[in-house]
Amino acid sequence: MANADKIYKFILSGILCAFFLCACSKKYTPPNTKNLTYDRFIDISYIENIHAVEFLQYLESDSSSKEIYKNIQLKTAQNTQGESKISYLYDFNNRFVPTPLSINFAHQYCKWRSEVVTFKKNFGHKKLPSTLKELIEVNKSVKTVIKYAIPTKLALHIANETNVSLKRYNKQVTKFKVLTQETTDSTQLYLLRCTAVMMVNGKVFTY
Repeated sequence: MANADKIYKFILSGILCAFFLCACSKKYTPPNTKNLTYDRFIDISYIENIHAVEFLQYLESDSSSKEIYKNIQLKTAQNTQGESKISYLYDFNNRFVPTPLSINFAHQYCKWRSEVVTFKKNFGHKKLPSTLKELIEVNKSVKTVIKYAIPTKLALHIANETNVSLKRYNKQVTKFKVLTQETTDSTQLYLLRCTAVMMVNGKVFTY
């Protein structure tokens, strides 16, 4: 009986060990992205109206982010005639349409998205802090950080060459140029496809 109990415990410990190793080796992929290189991810879609609205609504409800909201919210979307129109952005029928963004909006969006995804990666389904200031403060204590950024021309080139799939869109919508880190004309609006890296203890994590 004692031997049977030992065998049972040995088998159980083996199963738990295998489960633990499997869970640890499971690769983490930031939301809405695919692997681009051994240490980098890229979005499988452009930033759509639904994403931009989520960002704007978060800032709008955050009194500490009023200045950021004021500087970006009127220069966000365009309709098909090229006319700036915030109502176009909030139109339910346009929620999955790529939204052309200003460079300033894109930079602020990447910062906010980095904080949100980092929080969710570390705290799961815990309620998101209601202010950006609080969100940044909470994330200072975590070891794993997800950083989103405007892509380089090289990153987009690699994505195209390696066939990293991109959601298909209406050609009329995608007539806008895609924003890259090399872009300098801040008077135009651009489509955004973010890249991301995962950092652990301050170092870029590689697979």
